[in-house]
Amino acid sequence: MPIWDMLDDEEKEEVKDTPKCSGRAKRNQIEVVPPIYTASELINLFEDFDGCWFEKYDSITRTIWKRYSKKDREDLTSFFTKHPDIELRSAFCNALGEWGNSEELVTLLDDPCFGVRKSAAYNLKKVPKDESLAKHLWKVFDSNHSGSTFAREALDSYIVHAPESGLNETFLEIAREDERESAKSSSIWELDKRDAIAEIESLVPLLQTEPLVTWSVHCALIEAAPIESIRPYVKRLSAIDDIYIQDALARKLS
Repeated sequence: MPIWDMLDDEEKEEVKDTPKCSGRAKRNQIEVVPPIYTASELINLFEDFDGCWFEKYDSITRTIWKRYSKKDREDLTSFFTKHPDIELRSAFCNALGEWGNSEELVTLLDDPCFGVRKSAAYNLKKVPKDESLAKHLWKVFDSNHSGSTFAREALDSYIVHAPESGLNETFLEIAREDERESAKSSSIWELDKRDAIAEIESLVPLLQTEPLVTWSVHCALIEAAPIESIRPYVKRLSAIDDIYIQDALARKLS
């Protein structure tokens, strides 16, 4: 029996008078206001290891860091960069990036936790250009421990700080010699951004190689290379059973 038929007249009237709204629409209409903590309140919040940490993490990810004074920033930096919780140290790298605190971010590149090192490398792209930072980021990028997105993010930050001269040669070498797909693909995209046609064309023979793990390098080359350069490889590429290769090829030839 439907629930409506089980209600008496008074209950039905109550239901009719109840405002109707979509739960999702209601949530979307709520303005999420970042919590406003003083520096001391924020430190006290995370000095206490009890309580609901999910809500605590939410508060730090939504904090507006730029509103803190120089003294507040010094106190927060001293506290959070040494906090035993690795998620907090990682999240705080965002504040250091917004404040342009490259010195502390460079220090965190040597943090024992992978996630903190990765966050530090990523947030170094936010600080003002400083060529002295390039060597630190290249060391991270060139490390055997930097794979996948970590390598790509370290490379992205390196590009921000490295001298512009010689970058195309660096990208070309990475695309040819590096064994990490993310690094090779990122280098091809960077060459494409710079309209480095000659360098990209010199990489086209990579289309006849087998993939390291996925076909991401081949897809990047298909998208970046002039169409005439890839025509000799179309037959081989068309026979590859991979949706991303076929999508890139179809868009290139359309």
